[in-house]
Amino acid sequence: MKNPNAELNLKGCFIAGGAILSAATKSEVSDYDVYPKSLEDAIDICYTLIDDGCFVLDVSERAITFKSNN
Repeated sequence: MKNPNAELNLKGCFIAGGAILSAATKSEVSDYDVYPKSLEDAIDICYTLIDDGCFVLDVSERAITFKSNN
């Protein structure tokens, strides 16, 4: 599994959810659940993902869903 923290410089965030299970079972990762530790970290990761070519699919009260084609 690639390390998205290293590739996207996700400081102030942690990865959880199915990606952890996929890494443990050596299966393909379908998505990453990224949890920022502060509002500033959340804003930074949004800009980082957009700069990396991701786009917003959905916004809810508690989550922003991004899509990447790479």
